Amino acid sequence: MAVYDKWERRAVGSGPRRKLKGWLPRSRVEGGEGVSPHERAAQARRGVYFSVMEQVERLAVVTWFLAMLWAGCSDHRSFTTTDSWYKPPPKQHRFLEAQLTGKDPVYQIHPNDIHQVHPSREAAAEKLLENTQCTELIVEKAGDLTGKAVTFPPGSKPFLVRAVALNRGTGTFMAYVVEDQLLVLHGCLGRRPVPMSRQALVLPLYRIPQEVFVSCTMAE
Repeated sequence: MAVYDKWERRAVGSGPRRKLKGWLPRSRVEGGEGVSPHERAAQARRGVYFSVMEQVERLAVVTWFLAMLWAGCSDHRSFTTTDSWYKPPPKQHRFLEAQLTGKDPVYQIHPNDIHQVHPSREAAAEKLLENTQCTELIVEKAGDLTGKAVTFPPGSKPFLVRAVALNRGTGTFMAYVVEDQLLVLHGCLGRRPVPMSRQALVLPLYRIPQEVFVSCTMAE
């Protein structure tokens, strides 16, 4: 009788594993009949490996986020000019405190849900953001501004928000929410200061934030 590993989707001892995307939880087996002690030990080792690597990956992401956010709050040597949209959070802001203490949950918007406004529609987007850092859109307007059909998580609504960037070719936009506050951050790689530029983004939110922070940073 074939015994199937619940997480690796293979019959134990019957050929190569099929690769799955992302880190997996600890290995488990449905049932135990016919599994040798050697195979059980191998499964236990795989479970520990996945569990440890999952924690390492999470720690790496948190460490990188804190480093980029701290640099964006405190280091002005990475840019030669400042855009009026630039509004970094205070050094001891709750985004840092939330990651360090876990007191407040930090929700990261998935990168695939963050869309840049098309260059041909940037002027129109900037007009909408002239007197506000964030404004709600209808889905059709979001598609018009981005130049493509966009979908968002159930229950969320598309919002147009301000953002700034340095080296676009080596960076990415990120967005984080702590309760009623939003941080829009661009992190990139570079070796010398560059002018700061603005970029309007469309992203999903479940409610309009009371305060929006806009920052950017560069790492070597």
